[in-house]
Amino acid sequence: MPSCWEALVGFVLLSVTVAWVLGLYPALARRRALAVRLSLLRRADPDLRLLESSAGATTLDSLAAEVVHARLDFAQCPETYYFQEDEDRMSLAAMVGHRLTAGVLSAALDDLAGTLDQRHLRIGGERRSVFAAYAADHRQAGGDEEANG
Repeated sequence: MPSCWEALVGFVLLSVTVAWVLGLYPALARRRALAVRLSLLRRADPDLRLLESSAGATTLDSLAAEVVHARLDFAQCPETYYFQEDEDRMSLAAMVGHRLTAGVLSAALDDLAGTLDQRHLRIGGERRSVFAAYAADHRQAGGDEEANG
């Protein structure tokens, strides 16, 4: 009979450990997403006058919400503080001190194209050709040419 209890306690401990580890990943993903977004803002070479527009206000508002999420994640999952990133662009610690810009979309699209090309497509082309290859690979029409830059 004791072996049944030991097995039950072991299963409960294993389940709790797995749930705890899996609970950390959303917090880490939100932190990385904020860091990448700040990295894109930094690369876009900010013009602070653009932040006074409605698009700039929207950008600042969404960044403020992401910063609040990161703050709450640090409060609710303090152990995530000790997870370090290999790449500066994915590290909130490296990106948090940089100025902001409203030129996020173009930099984000370039970053997406680079990731798709590096990890999946490997065509070595510019953004438009990478997105065309991505659309073809997924049997899509290709979208708006203006949006693909």
